[in-house]
Amino acid sequence: MRKVVVGMCVLALALLPACSRNRTPNSLFDASGYHVTDDKVFYLNAFPGKAFQIDGADVASFQVFDQTYARDKSNVYLNGGVLSGADAATFLPLERPGFAKDAHHVYQRDVAISADPAHFELLDGELSKDGSAVYWSDGRVLSEDPAHFVIISNVDHYLFTKDAETVQVNGNPIDQADPATFRVLGGAYATDGRRAFYFTDRIPDASLASFHPIRRPSACSTRPSSARPMPNTATTDRPSSRARIHVRSRRGAP
Repeated sequence: MRKVVVGMCVLALALLPACSRNRTPNSLFDASGYHVTDDKVFYLNAFPGKAFQIDGADVASFQVFDQTYARDKSNVYLNGGVLSGADAATFLPLERPGFAKDAHHVYQRDVAISADPAHFELLDGELSKDGSAVYWSDGRVLSEDPAHFVIISNVDHYLFTKDAETVQVNGNPIDQADPATFRVLGGAYATDGRRAFYFTDRIPDASLASFHPIRRPSACSTRPSSARPMPNTATTDRPSSRARIHVRSRRGAP
């Protein structure tokens, strides 16, 4: 009986902080992110992380957008730290997590990837664009021809795109492919009417009149597949080191 009483007392002491309005957040009881008390603002890291007070934050005007972004009358905050250069008066998050904009820039977390927020758009395949460029999912420039940029297909881990000059798959240019006639046949197979391609590689001596991909057999089938192995998407879903794309500095917008 004594052990039970002692245990209940320990539990009560542990729960006591959760009942205090002005307490420091605890990851054992509280969700990670921003916490505004009577006279302080805290940012709590995910369990088993600790909370820290945001020095200088204005409690009266503090506005939480999500676990990443917040603002007060003077500053914009990213994970509890001040986002340098951001305009607090016009700052708003976008529909995609980690993206936000103010009157002057578009931000991907702490990086200003675009200086054209008026024309910025979120695209399929984790891409985005403004009036001067199309951006890869990590903020790098994928195309400098947004007016002609098209997402051809985004199926089975293969993202085919094109502009007026270049066709790309997962950010890698497909040499000799004609953007005007390019089409996806299935999986990583494609053609421009004169050549056949697998991912970025041209398939030599392919007979286009009869060329078509063969679907992989189901798990219950014992017939072998004649299709070539799919490339490792862990290394091909981002522009490779040999990909001939213009990479703009992520630190600051032009």
